[in-house]
Amino acid sequence: MSVKQAYARSRRRLILLMNRARFFVKLRRRGWFVELMIHERFRPHIHLIGYGLTAFSLLSAFIVFGSAWQAFVVGIVVFLVTKIVEKAAFIYSSMFITPMPSFSLKPEKWLGAVFGFSRQPGNPYDIPSVGMLVQDEDYARKIHGLLLAWSCGELKDEAKNVCVSVVMLRTSYFMFLYPSFSREPARRFFQAVEGDRGAATPDERHHELFVLLVLGKRFTMEQGSALPTFRRRYTADVPYLFHVMIPGQDGQPTDVPGLQPLILFSLRIVEKDRLNRQDVEYFNLMDVADE
Repeated sequence: MSVKQAYARSRRRLILLMNRARFFVKLRRRGWFVELMIHERFRPHIHLIGYGLTAFSLLSAFIVFGSAWQAFVVGIVVFLVTKIVEKAAFIYSSMFITPMPSFSLKPEKWLGAVFGFSRQPGNPYDIPSVGMLVQDEDYARKIHGLLLAWSCGELKDEAKNVCVSVVMLRTSYFMFLYPSFSREPARRFFQAVEGDRGAATPDERHHELFVLLVLGKRFTMEQGSALPTFRRRYTADVPYLFHVMIPGQDGQPTDVPGLQPLILFSLRIVEKDRLNRQDVEYFNLMDVADE
């Protein structure tokens, strides 16, 4: 293992460890002060800490400090910590699982990505088209069904339930597909969880967790690829046709008979170094060299 690979692996482990810690406890700036957010399982411990700070404040009257400044600093520290503990917010969590495939995923059957523009009779405008090229008709129908499950059964996904992204590297790119965090079923689920708990108290915060599948694969930027031209012509937020295609007899991508393309509204084409921790793609590409 090279030094670079070891560094990348150690960095990934550290970030995952920090993410795990933030699940249980974190500090968030709120106005001029900070708010301690901690999982509700630690509520008894926070109460004990509060009692301990109160007891220390009372007993500190019997402590002889070396100077007035020492007594002042100790008093300020105890005051601030007490305030943070008193205003602590307790996190309760719930988990929403997005639709999963009812078939075995076979990455080797995902052969490529398709980009272009098409024009329908009577329409003077070019329509952006993006697609997955898969090996056979049966697998194409299964992937299409999974995308329909993510879009809540709608071929026209105006709610942006299905997200597609292309992450650019120097000589290759990744295509990702995944369900959105803002899907209506998820919103209803989390509202139901909050309703089951009854009236929320001021010191409670709902931590919404998701389990979702991310489809992704790396492709080489071949000579004459349509992606650079598509990227230059495509305008963000414009709806586009998304096809699940198979190779035709001539080797060119062709639609599967009876399989209608989806009309999607979420497409992002971005350089890898522009990703941040808020992006789903970020953690999938942490250990990938930019080449």
